[in-house]
Amino acid sequence: MTVNYNKNIRGVYIVATDTGPLMVRAEPNTDGTVIAEMPKNTKCICLGCYSGNWYAVTYENGGIISTGFSHKKYLRRDYKI
Repeated sequence: MTVNYNKNIRGVYIVATDTGPLMVRAEPNTDGTVIAEMPKNTKCICLGCYSGNWYAVTYENGGIISTGFSHKKYLRRDYKI
């Protein structure tokens, strides 16, 4: 797995799924273990790391911070950081 960096994608993102939650996965593919589920319309942070169409994101829920990969198709940037 290659992880790249692009400062232009840094930002706070909103989960923009049609209905259900967006999975945060341990690897940048649909076979990666699910480590968290981000509900629709919640926010996460991408610090500019990505692998293909997958952004490395950090998500906090109930004091637990999860970092993994989510598909960029379901993320909409709220603002740049």
